[in-house]
Amino acid sequence: MEKDCTECENKVTDGVCCGSEENGMVDTTGEKKCFKPDYLGRMRIELKELDEKINKLGDFIESEKFEALDDVQKHYLIIQLNAMKVYEEILAARILYEEKLSNK
Repeated sequence: MEKDCTECENKVTDGVCCGSEENGMVDTTGEKKCFKPDYLGRMRIELKELDEKINKLGDFIESEKFEALDDVQKHYLIIQLNAMKVYEEILAARILYEEKLSNK
């Protein structure tokens, strides 16, 4: 269930603001603060969520339920998993590049 955060305009899923400590969004004093993450923070959140989806799909592909699917469905899910992994690599590379730029 998605709702507005009580502290900002962020959308909250499962009671966790996307600017929460869980996502590495803590101010310099270490105090938990609710704030909108910058584009780099949003990419980190996206990478974390993508990684979770990749793991879930990978687990499904290794399950008995996957074996019950027809060959076409299996084929598409494997292609989807591979595409997600490529996307994850690109997103991680972009994050690394942006971090290097911001440390100059």
